[in-house]
This record gives sequence, C-alpha cells and structure tokens, in this order.
Amino acid sequence: MRLAVPIDEDKGLDSIVSNVFARANKFIIIDLVDHDIKDYEIFDNEAKTFPHGAGPVAIKILIDRGVDTILAPEIGLGTRELIKEKGLKLYLIKPGKKVSEVIKEVF
Repeated sequence: MRLAVPIDEDKGLDSIVSNVFARANKFIIIDLVDHDIKDYEIFDNEAKTFPHGAGPVAIKILIDRGVDTILAPEIGLGTRELIKEKGLKLYLIKPGKKVSEVIKEVF
C-alpha cells in the first residue's frame, strides 16, 4: 500500500497531519507493507498555490507518484468524487496528530 497524508512541516513520521488536504504545504507518502512502514518521502505540495482546482491537481500529483490510499482530515465534494472515480481508498482522519500515530490507528 502506498498512502499519502497532508502535512505542513517536514518532521518525518513525527510530522503533524494538516487541517487541510489540497492546500497543505507538503505531503508525506508512506509505503506500508503488512501494516509496517517500509519507507516514506516528503515533498512540497505544488497544488497549494493554484487559485482554483487545487484538489484535482493534488490528486493527479499523488496518483503520478503511485499513491493508492489517502488519509486526510477534510476533502471537498468534487475531490472526493474524483478519488472515488480513480479507485483510490480514502480514510478521513483528525488533524493535529502525528503521522505515525494516525497510521497505527487506521492500520
């Protein structure tokens, strides 16, 4: 499983889940194998500066990076439909927690 979580600061797996999805400063992508974190990468979210359509752009960026699962606190209706249409899994989570804690809670 390759999952993405929106974050605002790069603190590795101790990064805090952002309050927003498409306008978050960064994303962390985690490779999860048998419920264990095998690897992760953090990168700047290019979609955050788009005046319109940040959600679909963020989804395309994540799909291009091989993401099949998204964990996020808030997703707009149009973006949620796009996630469904593309066959991605979506887990709604609470912001303000460490990414490592959220992974343990969800998986």
